[in-house]
Amino acid sequence: MADENFEQQKEFMLQQQAESAARIQQIKEIILDLTRGTRDHLQGTDKRLDNVDVKIAALVDAQIRTEESMRETQESLRATQESIKKTDEALRRLTALVDRYISERRNGGSGASTNPEQ
Repeated sequence: MADENFEQQKEFMLQQQAESAARIQQIKEIILDLTRGTRDHLQGTDKRLDNVDVKIAALVDAQIRTEESMRETQESLRATQESIKKTDEALRRLTALVDRYISERRNGGSGASTNPEQ
């Protein structure tokens, strides 16, 4: 009976060992699938991040160009405003000269004065 008991225990242990080996194989396959999935996911994420990096770099370049264009536009606007001020002043002088000329002609003056500063 001891031999029979030993054989049963031996069979039980061998069966447990076979079941453990099968479970270990299943776990290995699961781990391998998870590893592949994780690797594929990370590769996809890396590609998306690379794409985002390219887009961010393009946005930064566009922003730099926009800021440069705005600076140039502001400088041009300042120059235009200065030119308008000078034109306005020249126009005021011309208007004053013409008004004085017309006024002198009405009042019987000679209108010979050509100095706008008088």
